[in-house]
Amino acid sequence: MIKIEAANINKIEYNWLIELFAFLSFRITFRRNGFLYFKKVVNLHFFKKNNRSITMKKTLLFLALFLGILSSSQTLQSQNQTDSVPKIRIYYFHATNRCATCLACENVCLETLQSEFQKELDSKIIVFAPLNIEEEQNKSLVEQYKIQFSTLLFVDQKGNVTDLSDKAFENALENQSEYKKIIVNQVIKMLNQ
Repeated sequence: MIKIEAANINKIEYNWLIELFAFLSFRITFRRNGFLYFKKVVNLHFFKKNNRSITMKKTLLFLALFLGILSSSQTLQSQNQTDSVPKIRIYYFHATNRCATCLACENVCLETLQSEFQKELDSKIIVFAPLNIEEEQNKSLVEQYKIQFSTLLFVDQKGNVTDLSDKAFENALENQSEYKKIIVNQVIKMLNQ
């Protein structure tokens, strides 16, 4: 609520003030005690300071500063939300009971990421997450990607999914250098998008 003493506003300032606050969708109510009250969703309280009412210039300056701060904080929040989303999410879905190939798929992938993309892992640009499909906490992702067995997925910021499960299982045990090349090439491709 903005409180301005009506006796201190001449006719020109008064009309201009009414138009300004009407434009900003303020509701104006008059009180018997000689003050104008402007109500808006945001409640701002201005009262007499040292027996003087706050002038219109100070009120407008405060409103301009308030709106500027509000808009800049919203911009920063939206930018932080975009920055906090990893560029690449790598999910390795597996069951509780795992064979040697399943373990090799996860281990070689993690080792490759740590040796080639440690900086990106530390800064959360790339996130690697091994997930047990039988655990309740992972059910939402299992349902989202329709996982039924061990799967290696690369997911970009836009939600585009690349399934490297077949190549991972073909190469994880017997041709690890090829498997590492596949992982590195896929990560570089997704980072450059």
